[in-house]
Amino acid sequence: MAYALDSWSMMSGLSTPRYLVEYRRRFHAAELLQELRDLEFRAGQANCFYGADFLVAAQETILAREPVSAFLVWRDNGPDLRRLVGFMPGQVRNLAVAPEFQLLDTRYNPYYEPLIDPDCLTGVVDAVLGLAKERKDLPSIFNFGSLVLGSPFAETWLKRIIGFGGVNRIVGRYHRPAVNAATGNPTEIKDRLSPKARYRVKHGLRALSELGEVRFESLSGTDPGKAQAVSEFLVLESLGWKGSGRTALVCQADTARFALKLARSRNLRVERLMLDGQAIAASLNLTSGRKLFGMKMAYDETYAKHSPGTLLAMHLAETFQSNPDVRVLDSGTGGGHHLLRFWPDRIECGRVISSVSQPGHCPTAITLGLHSVPFVVKDHAKRVRDMVRLHYTGNAQYRPA
Repeated sequence: MAYALDSWSMMSGLSTPRYLVEYRRRFHAAELLQELRDLEFRAGQANCFYGADFLVAAQETILAREPVSAFLVWRDNGPDLRRLVGFMPGQVRNLAVAPEFQLLDTRYNPYYEPLIDPDCLTGVVDAVLGLAKERKDLPSIFNFGSLVLGSPFAETWLKRIIGFGGVNRIVGRYHRPAVNAATGNPTEIKDRLSPKARYRVKHGLRALSELGEVRFESLSGTDPGKAQAVSEFLVLESLGWKGSGRTALVCQADTARFALKLARSRNLRVERLMLDGQAIAASLNLTSGRKLFGMKMAYDETYAKHSPGTLLAMHLAETFQSNPDVRVLDSGTGGGHHLLRFWPDRIECGRVISSVSQPGHCPTAITLGLHSVPFVVKDHAKRVRDMVRLHYTGNAQYRPA
């Protein structure tokens, strides 16, 4: 199928790089597999959840019945030298206020940042906004379910929206637990724990060692046992509270197939806590640029009093630097997660909703104000809930961001 390309030029110093932007109403990652892989490699701080391997696996399973749209931005360097420099996948919702382009939610991505070549960041953002502003048939509202607010993309996007006469709103701010190698030595994490947390970790390991041989295992890249480890993870998760609550991967055929397909990805890393050769806690993690993201965690509830999941998370925090290319460990969780008590660093995130002005449409401030009401109400409700929890439990993890 052929798609029309809209040209968008941007002045940059003495040169004039030319960007070609297209909007595909139906997009499948398999159509541009190699281009997406090349872009993910160049992006450095890439969002692997929009990368080729993850997205193909998702579209063949959990997103098989859900149409995916995408903005694609190419840098035109002359005949036969066109290169993909920006990829923004999402789904369109036709709301009463105005059509909305919601960045793709695969159910497992902890944030919604497009794949963009860092050398072309401003050009890509301008190309997307320029096209959305000029064409009435495209959505005028952009909804990023969760963005790292200090990231280069977030800062550029928020600034350029204003430059195009649009408005932004940030709702649902929260802090995600993380470990950043730049802020301290991960091997000293235990020394930075509270006395209660330090005792819990030390006591848990000692108690488990009295029951049998304890060891930690990591499978990544092309390790031959990784696929089997993922299969065992599905069983372990289904036997716990996620299984009874019908939220385990194996509870639905498409999510189980998705996990097994993802096992073939080099980005997937499986961490396990073993007791006498059996996994009593396991996690699925994804490497993305210089970050390692937590995706799924499961543990054997028979050993719940020894906190095997927490022990595994602490071990991962202490050893993730075995890969010198990984500098940040991101839990991928929402606000109020118990890892706030164990991982010392924080990543500020929030939902970003932006609106651009289109000829003949309702003013952007009014449009965005009406559209963001449900999110603002939900955010205030969560804050009230967390303040009540903080008052009755005294647990700092419930302190509003």
